[in-house]
Amino acid sequence: FSTDYRADDCIEMIKKEGNYDKINAATKGNLYSGEPGAIIRWLKEHEPETYAKIGHIFCFKDWLAFKLTGVAAADLNCIGGSALVDLDKMEYTQEIMDWYGIPEMFDKLPKLANDSSEAIGYVTKDAAARTGLAEGTAVVAGMMDILACLVGCGATEPGVFTAITGTWSINETCNDEMIVKPGVFNMPYLYRGKYLLSANTGASASNYEWFANELGGTARMEGEKRGVSRFQVLNELIGSIKPGSTPVMYHPFVGQPSVHGKAKGNFFNLSTATSYAEIAYALAEGVTFIHKYHFEELINAGLEPKLVRLTGGIARSDEWAQLFADSLNLPVDCVDCDEVGALGLAMCAGIGAGLYKDYDDAIEKCVRLRPRFFPNAETAAVLQERYEEWKYLIKIMTPYWDYKASK
Repeated sequence: FSTDYRADDCIEMIKKEGNYDKINAATKGNLYSGEPGAIIRWLKEHEPETYAKIGHIFCFKDWLAFKLTGVAAADLNCIGGSALVDLDKMEYTQEIMDWYGIPEMFDKLPKLANDSSEAIGYVTKDAAARTGLAEGTAVVAGMMDILACLVGCGATEPGVFTAITGTWSINETCNDEMIVKPGVFNMPYLYRGKYLLSANTGASASNYEWFANELGGTARMEGEKRGVSRFQVLNELIGSIKPGSTPVMYHPFVGQPSVHGKAKGNFFNLSTATSYAEIAYALAEGVTFIHKYHFEELINAGLEPKLVRLTGGIARSDEWAQLFADSLNLPVDCVDCDEVGALGLAMCAGIGAGLYKDYDDAIEKCVRLRPRFFPNAETAAVLQERYEEWKYLIKIMTPYWDYKASK
């Protein structure tokens, strides 16, 4: 579970054992405590009785598929994006399990499907009775949620970046080769020979949810009075503030991993004159900036965005979509679908069932876009200046975060 950070101590153990860089070199990523290997090591160290009972290693969806079919299998994208696969070989290796300090888990890994749309098994009689699904229904391997979002918004063309505004800030695109640089995650794509590259941190729209839950009383009362949701009220407040008209800034670091191991969320430049709308706007702007921060990592790695497909709950908001277009200084598309990841997985299953020839066919038949949002040149210039100040605040805060890390 990507926000399960209990294994921080095990990451330190792996580093002291001299294996942290070895794992990163093999998996082409940046290992952190939410990865399965680190969590399994934590179980070995802290709950040996649970560790001894492990029969299979699954991601969530693979456990569901196992309960439906009785087959222990996984797709290459999800398990390969979880720091368990040697990406040069595109297969498991005993060495990776050894480096994690869990060598006996190698035989517990699920078999790898050739393709996300491959049927790895069929609904059993028992599962059919329990779920109401037809016995014999094919179950495909599936994919990680972030690749499902890319598929669901049809972002398979070169130069199209996907920005996923969910619990995490995910920023991704496909590429013909891996790029091994700090901040860039590599994982298998839809097909062997292509790769999904991303730059991410552990907080995006989760900042907005936190704000609405903890500081959203004013918006909730206004929404109840008008018969609308508190999010609609907040979106209207965000849209009411002209970029550059407020000094308030926000660091959206309410989750890890982040720009620093001890980074936390912060509002800056509040005064008695600060309005509720300014605070809401600053939070939204800060969320777009963390995505911009990761876009820069991908750009610095040699990737060139020409268009953004925005997904996640806030992509339903015109105010947010326009702010992303202006902040990133790129055209932004939003899919006319509330659950883009689920759409991508449905398309994957449809390919496996023979309803679509391939992903291009599924995208053509299933993906519908709302009108495109274009950046305003003047606003983009203002936000670029704000962004540079936002990054300067990271530089200012880093010594404090270092201090916290030393305690």
